[in-house]
Amino acid sequence: MIKVLLIGASFFVSLNAMATPIVNQPLLSKKQYSGYVAPGYNTSHECNIYPNWVVITYGAGEAKIKHNKRIAISGNIFAMIEEAKRGPYEKNNSPLDASAASYTALKTNIDGTVSSIDLGVYVGDTWQLANLSAGAFGLRHLLDKLCD
Repeated sequence: MIKVLLIGASFFVSLNAMATPIVNQPLLSKKQYSGYVAPGYNTSHECNIYPNWVVITYGAGEAKIKHNKRIAISGNIFAMIEEAKRGPYEKNNSPLDASAASYTALKTNIDGTVSSIDLGVYVGDTWQLANLSAGAFGLRHLLDKLCD
């Protein structure tokens, strides 16, 4: 009888663990690159938003600087991610060698897998991939404000 209870309890604990977000996985991510430039003139800016902190990495040439800052998220960011997951999406032509910024949300599924949700890709001065949902608009805005 005790074995049955322990097995049942461990089953419910494992189900609950799969439904919670992975701690080392960001909720939102923004990555910017300078495009094709001469060696040494390349720049990058990567920003990952976690539930309680933001990690920003700046790169120029061969050097990188990493900066962490604490944050407190309120409201229902998970509802915004769910809305963004549904789209709709719009694709446009853009230059291949221009600077680019990609916006992504990451969602932990109930089975423990992680889904990547495109919020948009901005290349040169055009949205190469635009997620037109209100959720994606808000999440991109949060990324822009938190990642500067």
